[in-house]
Amino acid sequence: MLILKLLEAPKQTQWSPGSKFTVAPNGPQVLGRGPKSDLKFDHPSVSVDHAQFINKDKAWFVEDLGSRDGTRINGRRLQARSPSFCEQRMLGDGDRLFRRRA
Repeated sequence: MLILKLLEAPKQTQWSPGSKFTVAPNGPQVLGRGPKSDLKFDHPSVSVDHAQFINKDKAWFVEDLGSRDGTRINGRRLQARSPSFCEQRMLGDGDRLFRRRA
């Protein structure tokens, strides 16, 4: 199981710093504001299908799904998914997942 902890919360959301999201280990879990998102984060800065979390061989990976503002891990922007390329980055304990630079 993967637990995401919100370190900062944008204004005008129901979330607060310290809020936690549990990512189920079965199948890819999509984070976004769309109606089919597994992890819903209803805020205009989050794309309908923003990023997805994948569990492979007991390791967790994240991939950007072509979000407008991008997805960053520890300050490094992931290359968005395209028909010919998909960058997946393994997550480690304490990694920081950012939508964009502050």
